[in-house]
Amino acid sequence: MGRKFSVCRVVFREKADEIWRLVQEWAGVAPGHREYLGYFQRAVTEIMDEMSDNELEDMEVKRKEWEQEAYPADVQHRYIW
Repeated sequence: MGRKFSVCRVVFREKADEIWRLVQEWAGVAPGHREYLGYFQRAVTEIMDEMSDNELEDMEVKRKEWEQEAYPADVQHRYIW
C-alpha cells in the first residue's frame, strides 16, 4: 500500500468512542462543529498519554499491518487514493 499512516490515526480508529466521549464531555460539540477539531486533537493526545507502553506497541503493530497488508474497510472508505 502506498499511503503511510501514523500511530495517531490508528488510535483514532481504535479509540474513536473514547475520543468522541471526551470531546462531548469537554465541549459538548458534535463532529462537524467548528470547535470540534481543537478538542479532538486534545482528546487524542490525552488518550495516547494515558495508554500503556504495551497498548502503544499494539497500535504500532496495527499501523505496520495497515501499511503492509490491507487497511480495514472503514479506513479504506475514508481515504480514497
